[in-house]
This record gives sequence, structure tokens and C-alpha cells, in this order.
Amino acid sequence: MSWLRRRFRPGYDDPGAWGTPIEPGEETDEAIRRASADQARRSLQDPFGPLAVTFGAIEQVTLHGSVAPSRDAIINLTRAVLSADYYRARLRPPICGPGGLTDADNRARWERLQPWLAGRLAAVLTANLPGSLVERAVLARLPTTWLPDAPIRRALAGSVAAAGWAAPVRVTLSLRAPGGRDAGSRMEATLAAVGQTLAEGGLALLEPVHDPTRPPLAEPLLVVRALGTGADGAVTLICHEADAPETEIRLAVMRSGGDIRLSRQPRAGDRPSLCGLHCWCLQPADPPRFGAARVFRYVFPWWLLWWLRHRL
Repeated sequence: MSWLRRRFRPGYDDPGAWGTPIEPGEETDEAIRRASADQARRSLQDPFGPLAVTFGAIEQVTLHGSVAPSRDAIINLTRAVLSADYYRARLRPPICGPGGLTDADNRARWERLQPWLAGRLAAVLTANLPGSLVERAVLARLPTTWLPDAPIRRALAGSVAAAGWAAPVRVTLSLRAPGGRDAGSRMEATLAAVGQTLAEGGLALLEPVHDPTRPPLAEPLLVVRALGTGADGAVTLICHEADAPETEIRLAVMRSGGDIRLSRQPRAGDRPSLCGLHCWCLQPADPPRFGAARVFRYVFPWWLLWWLRHRL
């Protein structure tokens, strides 16, 4: 990519490949995942009670909470967080120039960026990982429609055996669909969080859930830059992946009664159809500044250059 094109790319663009992934540290990462799994289990127990155990939601949270994010997932999260934080600050994200970390200027920027970003990622994971675990557990394990008779009997037999009851017991069954009943309110909360972030002048980060049986961050986060409502009431989210800002992705959320239908254009390769969305909320942060923007931080209106870049 030419210097001229890189210089005038929008402020929410890819911050570039630094070549070294940022991680909070092995001990910190394990502590975050353990605390997130504990919080997710409590969140499932409150509204769903024994159903969370009966249908395996608690088991899935425990399993996913023990899996560390992959290198690609950390890199994608890093790019998404950098894009959102520098966009809110109305600055261009730091881009790794030619030569990678062998270049002295790149190393100097990296030495300032890495400690801040490691702490930032730890805070983001602590705040958002429990909600992602809960969303995937609900979508994968808790029933959204009426269950057939045989699975209900097997689930009840397992619960009775686990309770240690030896004598015959009488069970009164009250059918309900916790996942389906709660799906509308969860989606409303997600869209409200995205709308609030955009109204405050930021970029929203959205986790698409194609396969809820996979751990969080298995699919790349989407950077949402616009939200609109059509005449039919469908909500359209205009977004892109952090490492491909030039490729526009449109998500449509259609609500019909208590049902939620999701669609994605273009489709995400050979992944299953989109079945859920989870908003990653970021607390405002002051990212490191470099070059003239650091020296003349309180003198020059840097937001004006950012605004001009978005109008070119």
C-alpha cells in the first residue's frame, strides 16, 4: 500500500501488523477466564435455575472458560480495540511501518503501545467475556422451542438420579422455553448498547455467533460504524472486520412477535448461519499518542485532521 493511501485512510482502519501478539500474560489470562466463568455460571443460575445444569449450559461455560483464546483471536481483538479506541479519540491508529520491529521507529512506538494495550485487553476481557460465555451457553444448550417427550424424560431421569432419590417420586413438569422467551430481550439489549456507543461518537464491537458450541472469540469481532431501521422494522448494522475495513458487512435483525431472525451479507464463507449477536462494551480510554500528536496534544486541533480524512 502506498504512503499516500495509508496516510488518508479513515480513522477506524486496520492499525497494521506488528508481528507480535499482545497478551495480558499467562497468569492474568487464566485468572480472567476463571473469574469470567464463575460470573457466567452465576448469571445462568439466576434466571434459569436447575435448567442451566440439566441441559448442560453450566458444563459448557466451565469448558469454554478453561480454553485460552487462540493467537488469531488475540490479534483480531487487538485490532478491533485499537480501531475503536483511536476512533473515539479522533486519531489514526498507529501503523507498523516497513521493516516491522527491526525498524527503530517501530520499536519505539511498540515499547509505548505494548504495556498500555496489555492492560487494556485485560480490562476488555474482564468486562465482556462473562457475557459472551452466557450468550453462547444459552444459544447452544437452553431450549428455544418445546422439547420432544423423550429428551425431557431423559433429562428428568438424570436429575432425579443425581439428587440421590431411591424411592419413586412424583414430578410436576411445567414446560417453558427460557432461551426463546429471553431471546428478544437479549437482542434488544445488544442493539441498545450498539446504538448508545454510536450515539456517543464511538465504534461498537459486535461478536457474531455462528456456532455457539465454540468458545468466545472463535469468530472475528465486527466493528460497527452505522445502525439504521428500515420501513419494515428490520434493524440493519453496517460493519466490517477489523483486519478488512474495506469490506462492508451488513447484518439484518428482523423481529416478528417473539422470534428473532438474523442474516448476514455477504455470508461468512462456510460458517453456519448467524444465530446470535453479543456486544462488547468498551469503557472510554485515552490511547497513547505518537509523533506530533503527542508533542502538541493540547495545542493543535487534531480532531480537525481526523474530520478532513473522513471527508476526502
